[in-house]
Amino acid sequence: MPRALAAPVMEPVAPMASSNAIFPGPSLRLPSKSIRTVSLVISSQIHRKWVVLLLALAPALASPRPLGAQTAVTGIVGMVRDSLGAPLARVRVEARHAETGYVVQATTNEAGRYAMLGIPLGGPYRIQARRLGYRGAERDGIVLTIGARPAVDFVLEPLETRLAEVVVRESREEGREARVGGSTRIDREQIDALPVIDRNFSGLASLSPLAGNQLSLGGQRWTSTDYRLDGVQSRNMLRAGEANGGPSAISLEAVREFEVNTAVFDVGQGRQGGGQIAAATRFGTNTTERRVFTAFRDERLSGARDFQGRARSMREAQFIQSALSFGGPIVHDRAHYFVAYERQDSNEPLVTGDVTTSQAQVAAGIHRDSLARVLDVLGRLYGTDAGMTQLGRLSRRPLSQTLFARVDWQLAPAHRLMVRATGSDWESPLSGGVDQAITLREARSGFTSREGQLLASLTSQLAGSGHNELQLAYGTSRRALVPVSPGIPRGFVQVRSTLPNGTTGNSTIQFGGNRLAPDDSREWQLQLLDRFAIQRGAYLFTIGTDNSLTGTRTLIAESQGGLFVFPSIAALEARQPNRFTRTIVFGGAAPVTRQHVLEVALFSQVEWQASDRLTITGGVRWDGTAFRSAPVPNAAVDAAFGVRTGRAPSDWRQLQPRGQLVWRVDADARDVVRVGAGLFTAQLPYYAEHNQLLYTGTSLADIDLRGALVPVPDFSAYRASPSAVPGLPAGGALPPAYVNVSGDVRAPRTWKGAAAWSHRVGKGVTTTLALHASRMQDGFHYIDRNLRNAPSFTLAAEGGRGVWVPASSIPAATGVTDVRNAARVAGYARVISLESGARAEQRALTGEVAYRGRGRVGGSLGYAWARARDNSTYGCCLARTATTFTPIVDDPRKLDQAWAASDFDARHRVVGTIDVRAPLGVHVSARYVGTSGRPFSLVVDGDINGDEANGNDRAFLFDPDDPATPADVAASMRRVMANRDNLAARYIRAHLGEVAGRNAIYTPWTNRVDARLSRRFAVRGIGGAEVMVDVFNVGNLLNDRWGAQYLLPIGISSQNPVVNRVPLLRVVGFDAANQRYRYTVNETAGVLPKAGDPYQVQVGVRLGH
Repeated sequence: MPRALAAPVMEPVAPMASSNAIFPGPSLRLPSKSIRTVSLVISSQIHRKWVVLLLALAPALASPRPLGAQTAVTGIVGMVRDSLGAPLARVRVEARHAETGYVVQATTNEAGRYAMLGIPLGGPYRIQARRLGYRGAERDGIVLTIGARPAVDFVLEPLETRLAEVVVRESREEGREARVGGSTRIDREQIDALPVIDRNFSGLASLSPLAGNQLSLGGQRWTSTDYRLDGVQSRNMLRAGEANGGPSAISLEAVREFEVNTAVFDVGQGRQGGGQIAAATRFGTNTTERRVFTAFRDERLSGARDFQGRARSMREAQFIQSALSFGGPIVHDRAHYFVAYERQDSNEPLVTGDVTTSQAQVAAGIHRDSLARVLDVLGRLYGTDAGMTQLGRLSRRPLSQTLFARVDWQLAPAHRLMVRATGSDWESPLSGGVDQAITLREARSGFTSREGQLLASLTSQLAGSGHNELQLAYGTSRRALVPVSPGIPRGFVQVRSTLPNGTTGNSTIQFGGNRLAPDDSREWQLQLLDRFAIQRGAYLFTIGTDNSLTGTRTLIAESQGGLFVFPSIAALEARQPNRFTRTIVFGGAAPVTRQHVLEVALFSQVEWQASDRLTITGGVRWDGTAFRSAPVPNAAVDAAFGVRTGRAPSDWRQLQPRGQLVWRVDADARDVVRVGAGLFTAQLPYYAEHNQLLYTGTSLADIDLRGALVPVPDFSAYRASPSAVPGLPAGGALPPAYVNVSGDVRAPRTWKGAAAWSHRVGKGVTTTLALHASRMQDGFHYIDRNLRNAPSFTLAAEGGRGVWVPASSIPAATGVTDVRNAARVAGYARVISLESGARAEQRALTGEVAYRGRGRVGGSLGYAWARARDNSTYGCCLARTATTFTPIVDDPRKLDQAWAASDFDARHRVVGTIDVRAPLGVHVSARYVGTSGRPFSLVVDGDINGDEANGNDRAFLFDPDDPATPADVAASMRRVMANRDNLAARYIRAHLGEVAGRNAIYTPWTNRVDARLSRRFAVRGIGGAEVMVDVFNVGNLLNDRWGAQYLLPIGISSQNPVVNRVPLLRVVGFDAANQRYRYTVNETAGVLPKAGDPYQVQVGVRLGH
């Protein structure tokens, strides 16, 4: 009987005892000057850090006590005693990997201890112990998992004594006590068995109770999540540090297992805030293996209607996934290979602006007649191609490919070499970032991503129980956005219309060009890592280094096409915009930046087995960061604001002490207690320095024209020749400079602590309870140095909140402010400085029950209660978005105004898996993720405080019973509060007469179940065929109202896919006499549309072993 699938758990404790496409070559070179600079930095900064690190080696005193298994390097350790219990030295211990024939040997020291570290995962291993004069002993069935280090002890009897029976057992969780309550592991059986849409292994990271949106971990920013593949970093550093640009970085066939770490205190864990997602790849064995996988799904295998009532015909789509993997021996017992290729072909339409149903019109906030009128005007007067489908169902065909190849070679009994190559190629039409939820095809862009990495890793077992692993990796990536309509301005049309449900909705339509495209970003990265460990008595000493050098070349034409804003459909038809903005290049410059970033790290750790049941680990890690490419200095800005425009960020003060205690309450480790704490530092986003390199005030300028100065738009001329787009007015002076600078910014620091208890009940059932706490400080955020010190006036009707522009400068007809009028120093627009003023914290309680049996049923159920708070939403990339995405009361520099629930706050989260081996060979597996709602803020559509950021001012909740409230606003507010479907109504009623809080309202609970039904059939000659039927979003299959998510406004890019801000008020004018804004109310604010995919059925087959 095959055993049930192992469930993902937070560490239960087992009993003790085409080459150009795939590998792009960006035209980047490492200048010799950079090499000399790097060497000088290392020589001047690192030498004094060794003194601190080596202090961790002070406890190096001999002790006969046994050493447990606690740190991150996978391996097998143990102790050998004689029949009287005394340690035996000079015992030869040999481990043999059954799948590959790999053999590693070690000799016990005077304390009877041995260690074999850095050896391949899997197994089973056979461990043998031999010494002259003693009977040999052996253990079978030892299976290694990622991060595990089981202790395998022996007792050798003299030759004249009868050898006791050897117990043979297999455990896949042995030796993982140091991770109890701090990590979630997903093994190969689960990867094969659980349904994963798009076959992206990181999608299974959601099974961690502390995982959040955008793969954020532990309530921290998603940009602080570290990704490691076979021990080396696998992130695109130029952007937000995501793992890859497409659906997956490598084929799911190539992943052996992975884990999500949120509270692992090993000093080898670095460059992270919330945690780490680490994966280990597959390798070949002595058995030749060939597998083929293919799966198919289309709209005919999905729900009849989506959550907005649209029929299948509007969602016509087709997905074909194919994967091929093969591996085997090159030289039996010595060298092996493994190769995997995966491809996903899609006919996946993009649905935008489809308002064919009443639900869709309410969701979009626009009546279909109003949208039709906009399209008619654009076709007649603005040259929009009427022959091309602009809204509704936009056809597109994304294509994803990944390639993986690995060779393992045992060079000698003590040395093993691994060489691994990965590549991915992703083409996704019409998927580039946009500014508005309803954006025409012509205003979109296509996205491409090509990435590759080559890794060489040499593992050596050294004399004297020493182990060393040396890794060298080189990676490249190239990502591009190609606009559908290059060079032409964007257009925003603000529309207010009566919706089918009787409410009034606000919406903005985008046409013309794209703000973010064209974009051509290239990156290369060189990594050098080394980790050395040696055992001395009861102590295991570890010392290592983790370094990278990254080069980037970036072309981003952000906002250089221009933008016309039309306050109404009538203004669009009259060709009367009220604002035109554009970023222009002058002085012969090009919007291209180049930079080099050096990241270095040293770490040292001591692991002490204080007794058979108590292990104490302490260590320290030091990281250093240096951006080696400085911006061009601007002396005038330096003098005016007391900044250093020519400064590049660096941080050599990243000292991170860590420690933990593991107590095995019982001799058989039935109960285990783990307590740990430490400091972690995350990386600064490389994109931030791109901002400083580009916006120096000497090469780019922002045109911002209002009222009568706005040119009459001629989009037909712009389409014929982008050179016709308006620039600086004739005879006009350059506008005030917009400048980005680096202040005294440091790498974000996160203190973490965790306490966990694990209890094993019977055979295979484990319960885990854990407490987590984290506090991030020195988070990065942009601060405006040119905003005047005090507001020009206050809004008495809105609780006295400040406005930084003079009342006399605000047009009565539009209420549109101009940040130049809020300048502290005339002649400059915003001068924003990257500073370390953000902070965050999380408190969490997690619990889990897992069953890992050998029978027909297995599974797990986990729960997390958590509370995450912060004062900044900024994680990356454009400097302006730091204020745009962080809702405030009035002063964007006072981040204490924003201290509230984080965008990543999830108060309750339930995750679970189940695996059933049913009769007749049927296999059923499923996973469940349930999360309490996402928080959001009610804001103003406009810029009422005059800081330039549109949509970051939290809305004032006007009391309809207050006589001072305008009649139209009062009527709309009553309708908002009376709407039973409005998620914000209760909060608004309770806080009338106040400024809305940040992230004070939550969407409802969401539930998602994905399931698989499969059966394996014997097929002669190919080893078998497994037929699979996957159902994604099972709840919706049972009830067409289940399985939905509540849709928040979209973000501008994949780095910010969702914005936790919902506009309640829209500025339509200003009353200078009474110093108050005139608003309309978005009566659908808080009526969030249900979204997400209805159920989908996918049919697949896997051939091979």
